[in-house]
Amino acid sequence: MTLVWGVSNGLQQLQLGFNELASALVVGKIVGTAFTRHNDAEVFSILEKSYEVRFKAIPEWMQSFQFSRAGVIHGQGMRRLNCTSMMDNIDVESLQGFASIVVLCCRFVMSTNVIVGILEDFLGFGHEAIYPGKLGDPGTRLSLPVKALLANFVRATIDSDGKSQQATNAVKWMADLANEVGVSARLKIDERRAHEYNRHLIAKLMGEPKRSDGAEDGLPRKAFQRVEHTLSMATATIALAAAANGADVSVQCITLKGIKTIPQHASSSKFVLRLWLRQPPLEISNFLSYAEAKKRGEDGKLGAQDGIYSTIIFGGNMEIALNVGQAIGYGDQDHSGLDNIRIKQRLYDLWMKGVRKGNCLKWEVEEAPLKRRRESEPLPQPRIRLMDHENIISIPPEADCLIDVLNTLDERLNPLARAIATIIHDVYHYSDYSRDQSGHFAKAMELVSIAISVGLLQAWTFAPAKDIDLYALQQGAIRRNGALREFLPVACTEGFSHQSLLWAAATLWGGASAESQGGVVVGDRVMGIVAPHCTIILEILRDPISFARSRMSGPMLVLLRGSMPLLPRSARSGFVLAADVAHIPRAPFDCGQASKAMDLSNLPRSLAGDGPLNPENELVITIEPNIESGSSASVFCGWFAGDLNFEIDPLVAFNNLIRKPRSRELTRDPQTMNRAVMSSIDLLDITQFQLANGFAIFNTHSDPVWLLVAAGCAEDGSAIVLEGSFDDARHMISRCFEGKILLWFEA
Repeated sequence: MTLVWGVSNGLQQLQLGFNELASALVVGKIVGTAFTRHNDAEVFSILEKSYEVRFKAIPEWMQSFQFSRAGVIHGQGMRRLNCTSMMDNIDVESLQGFASIVVLCCRFVMSTNVIVGILEDFLGFGHEAIYPGKLGDPGTRLSLPVKALLANFVRATIDSDGKSQQATNAVKWMADLANEVGVSARLKIDERRAHEYNRHLIAKLMGEPKRSDGAEDGLPRKAFQRVEHTLSMATATIALAAAANGADVSVQCITLKGIKTIPQHASSSKFVLRLWLRQPPLEISNFLSYAEAKKRGEDGKLGAQDGIYSTIIFGGNMEIALNVGQAIGYGDQDHSGLDNIRIKQRLYDLWMKGVRKGNCLKWEVEEAPLKRRRESEPLPQPRIRLMDHENIISIPPEADCLIDVLNTLDERLNPLARAIATIIHDVYHYSDYSRDQSGHFAKAMELVSIAISVGLLQAWTFAPAKDIDLYALQQGAIRRNGALREFLPVACTEGFSHQSLLWAAATLWGGASAESQGGVVVGDRVMGIVAPHCTIILEILRDPISFARSRMSGPMLVLLRGSMPLLPRSARSGFVLAADVAHIPRAPFDCGQASKAMDLSNLPRSLAGDGPLNPENELVITIEPNIESGSSASVFCGWFAGDLNFEIDPLVAFNNLIRKPRSRELTRDPQTMNRAVMSSIDLLDITQFQLANGFAIFNTHSDPVWLLVAAGCAEDGSAIVLEGSFDDARHMISRCFEGKILLWFEA
C-alpha cells in the first residue's frame, strides 16, 4: 500500500503496508512519534481554547527558523524509508511554532522530561512571547492529561528530527565546539544550575529584540546585534541548534588565542552568544552572576530538577579521541618535549590502534549454570566475555615493563596486557620506558583500553558506514565507574550481560544517561534503548530470522538514526522491553511416551521425522506490541496457515539461542533416560512446553524460523542449539541430560 499524506500531516510519498501503519499509530498513541505529531499538536488548541494561552510575537532572528525537513522512518524489520517532507505547515508565529522551536533547540542537551518542564514553565508563568491566560491565575495548573499530551508532542518532535539535515548540521557544529572547548577536569555540574543557564538562553532567544542589559565586554558588535554571554558549553549548544534550523544565530568562542565564530556566516548574525573560555571582564562576570541570581529569584517556584548534568561530546574518532584524552589527563605528564600538534597526533594514533584491536577480538558466551538454586528463581542471564588470546601475542623485551604499569592501573585488564603494551610500543618506539614516566604511560594505556572498548562495540554493531564513526559520547561514561570505562575490564573478567552491552553503546553513540532515560535503571528485560541521539536494539528485534541463522557469528546490536514509529518502548524511559508471556500456561511434553521415543537402531530415520509440515506455507514471524502491557513491550508472533500459533518472549528466544551447552551435561546414565523426538506438529499443538521424564530432540530441518520458535517456546535455559552434521547430533544425544531439548540446526 502506498500512502501519500498531505502537507498538513507532514509526510509525503511514504510507502507503508497496512500493518506497519497500524503498528505505528498504536505505538505513537502511547509514546508520540513522527506519525502522530500532527495529532499530538492538538494540545495547543486545548491550551488556546480552555486556558486562553496566546502567542504574542517572535524576535526577528528566529523568524527564519525552518521546520520542514527530510528524514528517515524505520518500518517493519527496521527497513529505511526516506520521507521527503516532515513537520510542514507549522507557523513560526504560533503557539505550536514556539513550542517546536524550544524542543528542537534543547533536544541535544536536555532530556524529554526537562524540556516538558521548561514548556510548562513558559506556558504557566508567562514569557515575553507568551500570554499565559488562565494559567497565570493563582492555583491554576495544567491538568495531568494535558501534561501527558505535551510530553507526547515533545517526543514526537524529537522523533521527527532524528535523521534530518538540520540535526546533521547541528552535530557537525557541536563537534567543532567540542574541539574548541576541550573537556573540563570536572565532567559534571549541578543539574539545577545547568538547567537555569539553558532556560535563561531560551528565554532570551525567544524574547524581545533588544540589546543586552548593560553587559559591555569591549569586543566589537554591530548596532543591530543582540549579544548574550555564557560560560556553559551546553548552553552554547542550544544556540548552535537554533542556527542549524535556520535561525540567524551564531556562537563566538572567546579564548586566549582570539575569537572563533560557529557557524561561519557571510554576514554578522543578529543574535550572538559569546562563550567565554577565558576569564571575562569584570563587568561580564558580575553581570552573569546578577542575571543568574535575578533569574533564580523570578523562577524560584519553577520545577528544575536536582541532580547531575553531564556534557555530550559530538564528533568522529578525532574529536572523541582528543576529548577522552583530555578527560583522563593524557598529555599532562608528557615530558618528551613534543609540541601540542605532535602530542595530539600520538594520541590519535593510540586511539585508532586501540579501536582496530577491539574490532578483531574474539568472544564467547559463558556456559550456563546447571540449575537454579531454587526452582522459583529465574536463570541468570548469559554473560559474554573476552576469549583469552594472550598466548599468541609476542611482545618486544623492552616493552615488558609496560605490563607492570598496566597491573598497577587495573589488574582486571591482565588478559589484554600484552596487546595494550604492544600498541603503546608501536606508537612510542622507545628503547627504554623509564619509570619516571610510568604515570604518562598509564594514561596512554587507559586511553587505549577505552579505544578497545569502542572497537569492540563497533564489531558487535550493525550500522550504516557513516553512522558507526559518528558519536554522541556521554562524558559520564568515561568517568571512573562509567559504562564505557568499565566495559573492557568487566569483559575480561566476569563478562557482561546484553543489557550492559546496550547501555555502553547507548552512552557512546546516543548520549544516554540516567537523566535522559527518566532515571530508570536498565532492567533484565531491556532489549533496546531509545537514546537522545540514536536507537540501539538487539539484532534479534530487527531481524529475528537472520539472528537465529547466524546467532553469535553476526552482529549483536543495531544502531539506528531516524524516526522509530513502529518500535514499542516505554514512554518514560525509552527502553524497549521484552514482553513476558508467563501468563501462557506451559503444557508438559512427556518424553516417556512410546510414540515419541527415538529409534536408536535407526537414528537417521527417527530424527528425520515427517519433514516440513506444508511446503507451500511458511511459518511467518512478526514483532508486535504486547496486548497484555500495551505498546511498551514487544512480543514475537508466529503465524502458520492463516492462524496465530505462537506468542514468544523475545528474551527467552534470545537467551536460548546464544547459550552454549556445558562441557559436561550428564546428570545420570544416558542409557537409562527416555529420549523423545518432538515434531513440528507437537510444537504447534502445545506451543509453550515443559519437558518431563527425559530429554527431547527437535529437528529444525535447516529452517531458522522453526529454530527461533522452538527456542522461544522452550523454558529459559532448557534449550541447546546444535549446528552441524548428523554425527554431531548423535554425539550430543549421548551427552544430554534430563529436562533439555536439543534443537538440531543443520546449516
